[in-house]
Amino acid sequence: MKLLKIFLMIALLLPVIVPVSAEKVVSFVDGNEYLEFSKGTKRAYVAGLSDMTNTLIQYYEPEKAKKIYELTKDMLPGQMAKILNRYLEEHPEELYNSVAVSFLNAIDEIIYRE
Repeated sequence: MKLLKIFLMIALLLPVIVPVSAEKVVSFVDGNEYLEFSKGTKRAYVAGLSDMTNTLIQYYEPEKAKKIYELTKDMLPGQMAKILNRYLEEHPEELYNSVAVSFLNAIDEIIYRE
């Protein structure tokens, strides 16, 4: 699963990584930036993250994709944005990470919560 997260992060960030210096790389949107978005922008951003996540996970982990589908099939993007918002509020240490990685972590937390 860790390998999948690394691959997903690279696949998502590869086209949008902006080198700032030889030592530092900045992601397109981190958790702090995401939390500043309007509600509508958050819903649109999460819809894109969800589409990307579902597509890649379905390809690489079909069983996990089924779990995600069952848990989220009736959710609207606004509901998924609330889940991500809550996850970021409960995990402030992730605010400087790519919001895409935090989204994957939030989904994993829902799937594997028992």
